[in-house]
Amino acid sequence: MLVTLDNIDLSVSDTPLTEEEPPKPPFLDAIPEQVITETVPNDDPTEEIPEPNIPEENTENNTEDLPDEVPEEEPQRARSEASVEIITEFLSVAIEQEGYYHNGANTKFTGNFDYNGPDEWSAEFLSWCIGKTGEKFSVQLGGDMFPWSDSVTDFFLWFISHGLFDDSGEFIPWGGDYVFLDFDLDGLIDRVGLVTEVRTVSTFDLFGKPTEETTLRILCGNMPKSKKIERFDLTVNDPSVMGFGVIN
Repeated sequence: MLVTLDNIDLSVSDTPLTEEEPPKPPFLDAIPEQVITETVPNDDPTEEIPEPNIPEENTENNTEDLPDEVPEEEPQRARSEASVEIITEFLSVAIEQEGYYHNGANTKFTGNFDYNGPDEWSAEFLSWCIGKTGEKFSVQLGGDMFPWSDSVTDFFLWFISHGLFDDSGEFIPWGGDYVFLDFDLDGLIDRVGLVTEVRTVSTFDLFGKPTEETTLRILCGNMPKSKKIERFDLTVNDPSVMGFGVIN
């Protein structure tokens, strides 16, 4: 038989084609159907992600214990205007005596004490200067603002008793302070001098490291070799420096 298109029905049926579900095996009837819920991650970049709940730091009371301004460091020491005026005059009187020479038991400075003792008159010289300074201001300075004696040991004990002696090795004196000297390095005070100037020099070592050296200009009576009142320089940490008497 010849098959042609005229013999074939090309019309579309309104009944949809359905695929028959295969029969369920009998052993599956005993297994209940389970509902599986799958969580699908949200890949939508437009959705806002909530920020983590981090408690805010309570700063209300944190500033209560903090000062409004950092206080300036207080200076080591201070001198009043009246004190500066007296010390300036004291230094002037003492420096005027530079070059005075005496090699006997008595000097023009010993008359204040009626003393005919040995010729280590460095303490007598400073006491004499204190007397002259007090006369200008019509005040008694010896024993109050300054030690007053013909003895280096008395000077030392006066500063100790007033809490004004410093041998820490870190103290930097001011002009008008006393310096106790041990020239022969036997551990005993030989002379008492007066600091007239303090200079700090910045230098560099061989490796370029900056260093500072403090030099003192000292005025002292009855120098061991010359028996004069002389001014000379020593570094603040020189072995002959036993300590300082602080004048405020």
